[in-house]
Amino acid sequence: MNVKDIHKITTVGTGMIGPDVSLVCAMSGYAVTMVGLNDTEVEKGVNRFRKNLASLVEAEIFTQAEADDIQAHL
Repeated sequence: MNVKDIHKITTVGTGMIGPDVSLVCAMSGYAVTMVGLNDTEVEKGVNRFRKNLASLVEAEIFTQAEADDIQAHL
Protein backbone atom coordinates (compact mmCIF):
# COMPACT_ATOMS: atom_id res chain seq x y z
CA MET A 1 0.00 0.00 0.00
CA ASN A 2 1.17 3.52 -0.67
CA VAL A 3 -0.27 6.94 0.13
CA LYS A 4 -2.13 7.09 -3.19
CA ASP A 5 -4.19 4.08 -2.06
CA ILE A 6 -5.56 5.94 0.97
CA HIS A 7 -8.94 7.62 0.41
CA LYS A 8 -10.58 7.63 3.85
CA ILE A 9 -9.17 8.28 7.31
CA THR A 10 -10.71 7.57 10.69
CA THR A 11 -9.49 9.44 13.75
CA VAL A 12 -10.20 7.97 17.16
CA GLY A 13 -10.65 10.56 19.87
CA THR A 14 -12.39 13.89 20.05
CA GLY A 15 -10.41 15.63 22.78
CA MET A 16 -7.47 17.92 22.16
CA ILE A 17 -5.72 16.08 19.32
CA GLY A 18 -8.37 14.15 17.35
CA PRO A 19 -10.13 17.19 15.88
CA ASP A 20 -6.80 18.76 14.92
CA VAL A 21 -5.61 15.59 13.18
CA SER A 22 -9.00 15.36 11.48
CA LEU A 23 -8.65 18.94 10.25
CA VAL A 24 -5.20 18.36 8.80
CA CYS A 25 -6.43 15.23 7.02
CA ALA A 26 -9.49 17.05 5.66
CA MET A 27 -7.27 19.93 4.52
CA SER A 28 -5.27 17.34 2.59
CA GLY A 29 -8.41 16.23 0.77
CA TYR A 30 -9.15 13.00 2.61
CA ALA A 31 -12.62 11.92 3.68
CA VAL A 32 -12.46 11.86 7.49
CA THR A 33 -14.55 10.07 10.09
CA MET A 34 -14.09 11.16 13.70
CA VAL A 35 -14.93 8.54 16.35
CA GLY A 36 -15.54 9.32 20.01
CA LEU A 37 -16.92 7.74 23.15
CA ASN A 38 -20.46 8.94 22.49
CA ASP A 39 -22.49 11.41 20.44
CA THR A 40 -21.83 14.26 22.88
CA GLU A 41 -18.07 13.80 22.63
CA VAL A 42 -18.20 13.58 18.84
CA GLU A 43 -20.22 16.80 18.75
CA LYS A 44 -17.56 18.50 20.89
CA GLY A 45 -14.87 17.27 18.51
CA VAL A 46 -16.76 18.49 15.45
CA ASN A 47 -17.23 21.88 17.10
CA ARG A 48 -13.49 22.10 17.79
CA PHE A 49 -12.79 21.14 14.16
CA ARG A 50 -15.13 23.92 12.96
CA LYS A 51 -13.71 26.48 15.40
CA ASN A 52 -10.16 25.78 14.28
CA LEU A 53 -11.18 25.94 10.63
CA ALA A 54 -12.94 29.27 11.25
CA SER A 55 -9.72 30.58 12.80
CA LEU A 56 -7.88 29.72 9.61
CA VAL A 57 -10.47 31.66 7.60
CA GLU A 58 -10.13 34.64 9.96
CA ALA A 59 -6.34 34.51 9.49
CA GLU A 60 -6.96 34.48 5.73
CA ILE A 61 -5.22 31.13 5.32
CA PHE A 62 -8.35 29.83 3.57
CA THR A 63 -11.33 31.51 1.97
CA GLN A 64 -14.79 30.64 3.25
CA ALA A 65 -15.40 28.62 0.07
CA GLU A 66 -12.23 26.61 0.68
CA ALA A 67 -13.23 26.08 4.33
CA ASP A 68 -16.65 24.85 3.23
CA ASP A 69 -14.94 22.33 0.95
CA ILE A 70 -12.64 21.21 3.78
CA GLN A 71 -15.56 20.83 6.17
CA ALA A 72 -17.39 18.71 3.61
CA HIS A 73 -14.62 16.10 4.03
CA LEU A 74 -15.61 15.49 7.64
